[in-house]
Amino acid sequence: MTGAFASYASMSEEAGKYIRELETWMEDHGSAAKKPWPAHIIASKAKRLEWAEKCREIFERGARRDDAA
Repeated sequence: MTGAFASYASMSEEAGKYIRELETWMEDHGSAAKKPWPAHIIASKAKRLEWAEKCREIFERGARRDDAA
């Protein structure tokens, strides 16, 4: 594997960090917050969160496959 990441496991770990960051943002600034951000920004962050969760799922599958090899 080339690039900044050495393995699918490390990419999964980074995706998990990003997911936690987005979840925290949603708690602090989402529609349930005291002063929510505009709806279009909240929607954009929600899409990013979905995307990051799907990426982490793919990376975890890759890590399991690497471990099995």
